[in-house]
Formats: sequence, C-alpha cells, structure tokens
Amino acid sequence: MNRIATFYYALLSVFGLLFFSSAVYALDPMEYKPFDGYEGYQEILVKPYVYYVAYHGKEIYSAADVDDAWATRVAQLCLANGANKYINLQYLFEPVLNSDPPVVSVNQEVLSGRYVKVAGGGFIFIPMNTPRSGNVSIEAPSKLGHVLCVTDASKVLNPARIVNVGKVMEVAKSRGWLNIQNKP
Repeated sequence: MNRIATFYYALLSVFGLLFFSSAVYALDPMEYKPFDGYEGYQEILVKPYVYYVAYHGKEIYSAADVDDAWATRVAQLCLANGANKYINLQYLFEPVLNSDPPVVSVNQEVLSGRYVKVAGGGFIFIPMNTPRSGNVSIEAPSKLGHVLCVTDASKVLNPARIVNVGKVMEVAKSRGWLNIQNKP
C-alpha cells in the first residue's frame, strides 16, 4: 500500500508542477519592446514618411496582441514625424496620395534580408534580418508591412484606409505600453 501511495503522490506532483508551470507561462504579459532576437519591434525607414515595420511575438501571444503592438510602433514613428495618421500599404510603392505617380520604378539595389516561405508554397522577401535564437515555434505570430505616415489627409486617394494614430495610442495606453521609453 505504501508503494501505491508513493506512486500516486509522485504522479500528482508531476501533474501539479506541469499545470502550475503552464498556468504561469500563460499569464506572461506581452512585452512591448525593441526586437531582442526573439520578440519585439523593428523598423526600416524606406524613405521619408515610409517605414517597413515588423513585430514578432511569442507563440503564446494572439494575433490581435501582435497587431496592437505593431500599430503602436507605427503610431510612435508617425508621431515622431509630425503625422497623426497612417496608411497600411499593400506594397512599397503603392500610389495612395494624389501626388503619387501610377507606376514607380523599383530601386534594384540588393537589400539584406531573407526569403520566407508562405502558405501556398510561394516565397516573400523580407528586407530585414530577423535571426531567432533557440527553438522557435512556427506558430509565433508576427506582423510585417509597409506604412505611410500621413500629415495631410486631403491628399489621400482613399480616405477610408486612413488609420488614426490617436486611437492606436489609446489602445497602447490601456495596455500600459506608453510608460516605456521607446526612441523612434
């Protein structure tokens, strides 16, 4: 009887430890921080008012969490440029302002970065080095994309695509991310 009790005690201890550690891991709040090789934000200034912004999260973060963090970084960059709105670009040289030419020649300079396989078997070039250390889950959410900071909304071809920086910053403030000193 003593051996059975010891076995059940050990079994209960192992399951208790697993449950406790998974509960603590799940309560890990999302950190809003610069990219540290595993998670965080990074950006490239492509040209004035245009950025390529990335936010990489942990596998325990939801896509909505990563979207909020990505939008927060975009809002910070736009505010630093005196813009209170931005537009998510579908591609880098997408014409979104009245003054944009309909076709733009792409600079053929080779950028550092890597090709990433996407659903459907294709590849997309990510013009940003994103090394990750250790084992990384492919389930970890990330958001990457080009944005245009907008200073004059009257010059936008489709005003419905404009994102208000103030609303984004309200979400960031509610999550406690604005107390962090992030330099643009």
